[in-house]
Amino acid sequence: MQRRDSLLDAARKNSSGRSVDSRTWIVRSCTGALLAFALACSASAEAPGRPSASNGGSAGTGGDGTSGGASAGGASAGGATSGGSGGSSSGVGGASGTPGSGGSANAGGSTGTGGGSNVSFTWLETAPGTGQCKAGRYIGDFNGTFSPSLTIFPLPIPVAGTVDLTLTESQSGEFLDISDGHVTGTANGTYPYEADVMGRLNCITRKLENGFMRNGFYTVGTTNYPFEGPVTADYDTLTYAFVNGTWIAKETNPTYGGNGTWNAKSCPNGPPC
Repeated sequence: MQRRDSLLDAARKNSSGRSVDSRTWIVRSCTGALLAFALACSASAEAPGRPSASNGGSAGTGGDGTSGGASAGGASAGGATSGGSGGSSSGVGGASGTPGSGGSANAGGSTGTGGGSNVSFTWLETAPGTGQCKAGRYIGDFNGTFSPSLTIFPLPIPVAGTVDLTLTESQSGEFLDISDGHVTGTANGTYPYEADVMGRLNCITRKLENGFMRNGFYTVGTTNYPFEGPVTADYDTLTYAFVNGTWIAKETNPTYGGNGTWNAKSCPNGPPC
């Protein structure tokens, strides 16, 4: 205690050696301490080589989808600047900003969201009735001439009749088979004839393949005279019809026979078509 009192008495003396009262000493001591602290802070702030706190720069903008966002500036004092907005079409985010004094580094911009797709498709359209075959019933005309083996018919006589076909889908899907085909009519308007028609429609080539008349015959009186022969035709997918049809028929003696044309169109509900 005595030692502390001695120190206090010594501190109360002014520079001339005179003693001062306690209140005056306390005021002077505090004032001097505050002044010294202010000078120290000012000197620290103005000292060369030490960066002052800077305001953060503006955030970088996002790239255009291929390049990233522009780098952001420094962060504001004590805070952080938000990153640049992401570019379109998965642009890479902006680079981190340089931190200011006391501030945290600016975070890089977020990755841009994907942009709109430039891919386009062209869908080819087929006009109704083209490029397809149609199953079902077909009915048409059968015409030509025929030279029979009977001596009572020395010249070719006209024949006229009807073609009636039914097409069914095959397992392969490329063909329509004639499942029920017939030709019926009369020769010279008097003598009936008939034959079965076979074959299949190729939906790729649009042609009748392996077309043939079998089990054909014409009747004179009570006698049947057999004939047979090939048939051909194209198929029109626009009208669903057999066109450009031809036929050739031969009797047992191939010297006798005939030829002509035929056609048939889709007739799902039967005649009249």
